[in-house]
Amino acid sequence: MAKAQLVTRATTSGTNTENLNKGSALTHAEMDKNLIGLRDAGFGIADDTSTVLSVTNDKTITIAGGTGITTALSGDTLTITNSGGDITSVVAGDGLANGGTTGDVTLNIGAGTGIDVAADAISVDVSDFMTNGSNNRVVNATGTDAMNAEANMTFDGSTLAVTGNITATTSIANDAVSISDNLIQASRSNDDLKVEPSSTGQVLVGAGTKPSDALGSTRWAHGSNLLKEDLALDPSSITSSGDRIYANTRFLNLKLTEGNGSTESNNSHLRFRQADAIQFDVNGQLLTAQNRYRGIQGNYNVQTVRNTSSNAGKISNVLGVMVEADVATQSSKGALTIDTLKGFVSSPYLQENSDSEVLTVSEIKHFENASDFDGTTPVVTDEYAYYAGTLLGTNKFAFFAADLDARSAIGKLDSYRESINALTNSATITVDCSLAPVHTVTIAQTGTQFNFKNLGTGQTATVVVKQDGTGNRTATFTEEDSTAIKFQGGAPTLSTGANAIDVITVFNTGSEVLGNCAKAYA
Repeated sequence: MAKAQLVTRATTSGTNTENLNKGSALTHAEMDKNLIGLRDAGFGIADDTSTVLSVTNDKTITIAGGTGITTALSGDTLTITNSGGDITSVVAGDGLANGGTTGDVTLNIGAGTGIDVAADAISVDVSDFMTNGSNNRVVNATGTDAMNAEANMTFDGSTLAVTGNITATTSIANDAVSISDNLIQASRSNDDLKVEPSSTGQVLVGAGTKPSDALGSTRWAHGSNLLKEDLALDPSSITSSGDRIYANTRFLNLKLTEGNGSTESNNSHLRFRQADAIQFDVNGQLLTAQNRYRGIQGNYNVQTVRNTSSNAGKISNVLGVMVEADVATQSSKGALTIDTLKGFVSSPYLQENSDSEVLTVSEIKHFENASDFDGTTPVVTDEYAYYAGTLLGTNKFAFFAADLDARSAIGKLDSYRESINALTNSATITVDCSLAPVHTVTIAQTGTQFNFKNLGTGQTATVVVKQDGTGNRTATFTEEDSTAIKFQGGAPTLSTGANAIDVITVFNTGSEVLGNCAKAYA
């Protein structure tokens, strides 16, 4: 770039006077100096780093474009174009305030329900959604835009407490117990499941009815009760075995490990029982009431039958207690042998310790029957204190006393039959008096000896002796130790006719055995 076209003389040194009086003439040197200063004058341009470019009349300044910026000269016009951005304004959207299209723009966050805005923080104000908050309360939704702190449900970091009902459609469980559908089960392996009331409370299993309501007395309001109640039972609805009502049943179901049928176990601890146990400590008290309903009863079974209708009702059979021992073989399985099947056993247990006072029991009654009534005497046709129905055994015993010294006070006998035992003819015939009171035999040789055994004190035995078709048979009668039985007038002589019948009766007085012979029954 060429300098300005100013004609100057040789460089002139010296200093120009900045101001002269109006009308004062300039010296040639001053004129030269001014022209040279004008020609060589310039200015500086600095960037962000303070680097300075001195711009003189021999310098060319280039204005260059950059990112999004272009420059163009047209004649003496320089055009600068922004080609990279299109921001024309800053708009405050949802939740923001202010904005603008020019100059400095500041956007502010707008506060709203539940939102607090400070100079350096944004926070949530729970009180805008909930007004009943308190320590440890569990919060739940009460619609789409509100919350509620539940006063009846709290959690303190370790315990979740709920006042009111808990409903679950699947299961509820902790580390000990689970409830799934209608099954309550212990969770830990081989753990017990315990149901226990508090203090004087009861465990009630049933439809929610108190036992005192169902049975009409507060005497049942102690301990635990199982209750099944249906006060509108239609007997016509009972049409199959599955409809039978066996209520409040306790089941014990055991199956032994399979054996080979040859191993015998005589373990004294093999006792399988379903027990009702009462533990009672008299503790020095004197309870002297004698009525049979008083005192301790090991098992009290009550069948209450009423007719609350004005129409007559009838039940053909009412059982106070039914004892059933069900024994059966299985199809295509092994044989089953039962040595003794007992329907009912009465076994009072008495124990007198050597270091205690004397145990005194005035009476032991294994079975007592005593009908009772209130009000007008009921109409009862037949009453059986003991009834033995059909007996299945080869030897049928309606009553059996193993103790032959046991006494019996029977009362009147409406029917009575002696048991008859058939003896086998031989030279020596043993008459076992424990088998029957009456024995029969036909003798067929001379000199038959009858030996009587097991004839207890006070017992009588009768032998019907018949001659065979030949007759003239003789016999002697002794005790089992060969002691002769005493007969009136000495040893009897049997009838000798063919088919003759004699009846020999012997009686044990305790000190001797006496006999009598009734002869020649025609």
